[in-house]
Amino acid sequence: MPVESSRVRAIAAGLVVASCLTPALMRPRPVAARSREQTASISGRVAFEGSAPPRPEDVTRVTVTARPLEPGATAPAPVPVRADGTFVFASLPTGRYRLTAAVPDTAPLAAGGRTPRWALKSAMLDGVDLADTPFDLGSGDRITAVVVTMTDRVAELSGALRDPKDKPISCYTVIVFAAEKLHLVAGSRSMPPPVQEGHDGTFRFVGLPPGQYRVVALSAIDSTVTATEAFLSQVGPRAVALTLAPGEHKVLNLRVTPPKQ
Repeated sequence: MPVESSRVRAIAAGLVVASCLTPALMRPRPVAARSREQTASISGRVAFEGSAPPRPEDVTRVTVTARPLEPGATAPAPVPVRADGTFVFASLPTGRYRLTAAVPDTAPLAAGGRTPRWALKSAMLDGVDLADTPFDLGSGDRITAVVVTMTDRVAELSGALRDPKDKPISCYTVIVFAAEKLHLVAGSRSMPPPVQEGHDGTFRFVGLPPGQYRVVALSAIDSTVTATEAFLSQVGPRAVALTLAPGEHKVLNLRVTPPKQ
């Protein structure tokens, strides 16, 4: 694993720890003992998978972001990708992060919504996807050879809520979460924030990684507990199961029975 001068640990925050991590990655280190004035660096390259054109004409418009996960941490500015496809975070404060990337839309938006032309597929380092697996940076850590892959096969899940009379129903919140506990990491792409459906009962999730999911609509939720194992175990039996393939646009209409007044 191309890390110089120190160690890096990828720790799945929230519900589970990804089992694919090596013992060195999973070795704990108290976050509170580190000063945020200490710094580390991350570098790598961006690759593109998709149909013609295989990549944006100007790759320097692509940005990579190191998103801090610790409460109160200041978010570093996104870094633009260089003309040769590489990127560098030269001086990041120590702490816990996830990586993400974005490409500004240059193609017409898809009908009926804002489907991006490109979406993040993965940010791989030694077999670990840093886009979904939080990782710790210690003082002096130098992480190199991260491969951020963008894809134009952007998956989407949309649908509508209907009452027993097949009329649109509102005032519900739709929750999507991965079926496998391995992917139940708070803040990951497999556990997107809940969506409150529109007045016409429609909802939409864009950029979900391929995999198996559960979908449920609830009339009242506590947003502070939606990412907990206890909550997901409770709503799981009421959820609808589905599989989302790479680039698939799936429509799911949910029948909802309003609670009695």
